[in-house]
Amino acid sequence: MGIDDNASHWLQDQGLPGDDRGTTADAPGQVSELSLLAGIIPGVIYRRRHDERCTLLEVNDEIQMLTGYSRSQFLAGAVTLPELFHPEDAPWIPAEIDQALAERQHFQLIYRLRHLSGDWRWVEEFGIGVWVGDELTALVGYIRDITERRRTAELILENQQRYQLLFDHSPAGIVQYDGRLRITECNERFATLVGSGRQQLLGSQLEALCSGEVLHLLRDGLNGAEGRWEGGLRPDVASDSLWISMRVAPFCDHSGAVRGGMAIVEDISESRRAEEERKRLEAQVQQAQKLESLGVLAGGIAHDFNNLLMGILGNADLALIKLTGDTPARDNLIGIVSAARHAAELAKQMLAYSGRGQFLIEEIDLSDLVSGMANLLDVTISKKADLRYDLTPGLPAIEADATQIRQVIMNLTTNASEAIGEHSGVLTISTGAAHCDSEYLAGTYLDDDLAPGNFVYLEVADTGTGMNESTQAKMFEPFFTTKFTGRGLGLAAVLGIVRGHKGALKVTSAPGQGTTIRVLFPAKESEADDHDLAGQTPVPRWGGHTVLVVDDDDSVRAVVCDMLKRLGFDVVTARDGAEGIDVFRANADHISLVLLDMAMPRMNGEEAFRAIRNLKRDARVILCSGYSEQETTARVAGEGLAGFLQKPYVLSTLRDAIEEVLAR
Repeated sequence: MGIDDNASHWLQDQGLPGDDRGTTADAPGQVSELSLLAGIIPGVIYRRRHDERCTLLEVNDEIQMLTGYSRSQFLAGAVTLPELFHPEDAPWIPAEIDQALAERQHFQLIYRLRHLSGDWRWVEEFGIGVWVGDELTALVGYIRDITERRRTAELILENQQRYQLLFDHSPAGIVQYDGRLRITECNERFATLVGSGRQQLLGSQLEALCSGEVLHLLRDGLNGAEGRWEGGLRPDVASDSLWISMRVAPFCDHSGAVRGGMAIVEDISESRRAEEERKRLEAQVQQAQKLESLGVLAGGIAHDFNNLLMGILGNADLALIKLTGDTPARDNLIGIVSAARHAAELAKQMLAYSGRGQFLIEEIDLSDLVSGMANLLDVTISKKADLRYDLTPGLPAIEADATQIRQVIMNLTTNASEAIGEHSGVLTISTGAAHCDSEYLAGTYLDDDLAPGNFVYLEVADTGTGMNESTQAKMFEPFFTTKFTGRGLGLAAVLGIVRGHKGALKVTSAPGQGTTIRVLFPAKESEADDHDLAGQTPVPRWGGHTVLVVDDDDSVRAVVCDMLKRLGFDVVTARDGAEGIDVFRANADHISLVLLDMAMPRMNGEEAFRAIRNLKRDARVILCSGYSEQETTARVAGEGLAGFLQKPYVLSTLRDAIEEVLAR
């Protein structure tokens, strides 16, 4: 059976020897051309019939390596190629071969064969029909195992797809350029960063997009160097609003030759702004810590200073009382008293700076307080704001520090004015009274289990920009601000003042609809019946009363003893809290009153106070301190403290305090 010219030429095209000599596979003593090829070509060489079983007439031993079945099994028909086709490939293989034969063309197929082990092998088959005249006598062909080649190709394709996915969807901009700094490829992120379209960038020059150090870094990539740089994309042209981090590396071909460069560009504007904000806040915290340290120092100095002034002012006051007649020394003593009082005022200012000052709590009519600030508010707010008042007359009084409440009014008004900005708007300040139930109070800031009841409110409303939920959640945080500059402490200070006055805040706001902030203060209950008791305080009887003075400062202890004796008291003393307890225990039945210093060694006044009260539940104790009453008495609130004296004090102040305590 001969191989026709087409078959011979096709085999030659595949790199296989072939000619138009006739061979007969069944003729004895003849060696077929396929047998000769089998010893030369790696792979399966076959000649087969064109039937459903693809019956093999000749095949080399390579068939066993490919399928696991022997050559004799195939030639005997024990196993056929179609039995080994993958189920997905079996339907289309015969159709492809039939079509090629109909056109008298060779066929090329890629499909899967099942190995005896059960593994699937990818194979590539080349074949052509053998014709004698118009009769198809056989098929000859070549099958080779391409499993590893296909796996490699799939791996390459997978890597290419992975690279393309990373390239296209990277959060960083990626640009590839040639030796002339011309863009050969870039992703959409890079195009967005430079404000252009990807197609417009391809083929364009990088010099048009960047300059200076950026271009220098890009050229380093062409020289085989790697580098990194941070800064403005075009510092010589634009502002530094867009800050980038750029990493550059050379782009090499398979031989290692540099063909261009690749740059990865990241937008670090947000992180840079966050870092700058962190540094700014860190500086503010350091400043706050510095002020706090100064405050602690000022408070300590003021406390010790008041103890010294106690000796100066007390002795001078007693000396004035003891002097009789018109003596030249009186004027000098009056000067000492005056200077000591000025020094005491300075100490109070230092205590206020340290945060340990005493609030000047008084009854305030909120409407009157706002009215008194009208001129100041008018000149403070923006000229674009129309300031209106809606003040309710005859409001119940609140107990508050007027200076602190003025700060609340000023901060809220200033904030509302800034919300209106350069646009015309209305700013309304209202006052009123309302009964607030638990449900209403639950929706306020600082609802520390406030009891329902009557409240007086201050309300500041503006028609400004308003706030979204995110801004409202941060509006009272220290240092938070929506302004480009500023400390952002206004509302944080308001929150602190309202908390100190046992009040609450209600905020209503929405973007574009303005903001309303209502500040609630507890209304003072009426005390009309208290006036009936005026003038009924009994005159104290000093004789027979003993006072225990506990103070670690010798000069203070001495001057207080002198004052008490002048008032007719018997006096016993102790140098610290522990000694004071021993003295009180020994004389508890005779001691009518204890003057107890707060800051002492071994045992402080707070501990000594509780110990004395444990020894005698009705013991009357007046605490004395160089710190303010609020700072001192808060530690023993609700524990039966009889009174408080802030140093330095004079005889009349001591007399009034004792009279009030002993008259109860």
